[in-house]
Amino acid sequence: MGKDMKDYLPILNDQGVPNLTGAYAQAQTMQSFSTTMPADGIFTFVTDLGGSDMETAGVYQVIIQNHTDEDRQGICAIADRLVTQITISGPTTADVLDILIIGRIKGQTAAS
Repeated sequence: MGKDMKDYLPILNDQGVPNLTGAYAQAQTMQSFSTTMPADGIFTFVTDLGGSDMETAGVYQVIIQNHTDEDRQGICAIADRLVTQITISGPTTADVLDILIIGRIKGQTAAS
């Protein structure tokens, strides 16, 4: 269930993360985006998606759903999961994508 966290942890709002949703494990955050596929397949978290950078490259999950053509589902190789951006291959330019990213965002404390 989503929670309006800016009232509880103002630093999250300062970092552009006013709302959080429960994740599958401790110290995990889910970021969800609906967007169109750019020609180069590169999405920066902050500028292009309006989200937050990730804590560590390659150590988070990317789930992609293509609404334009189910035969062109996107993939994001581990090597393409960087701290500040992801690169998706498969869909064509302007395909409508839902992207779900699960992992630790930059500055998030690890579970103890």
